[in-house]
Amino acid sequence: MGATVLGIVGAGGIGMELKGRWDMFDYSHVSTILLVIFITVLLLEYLSQRLRAKTL
Repeated sequence: MGATVLGIVGAGGIGMELKGRWDMFDYSHVSTILLVIFITVLLLEYLSQRLRAKTL
């Protein structure tokens, strides 16, 4: 999510795409981007949790 915030303020990446689509009122694309970000964060959180459980 941090990359998204940085992208919105000008660092490029997915946030820039998100803002561009928002400005063009392409809400179906915006919702797809947000869904992918959400699923990616959940998956990475799950994997890191499993890795922590195995190492501790």
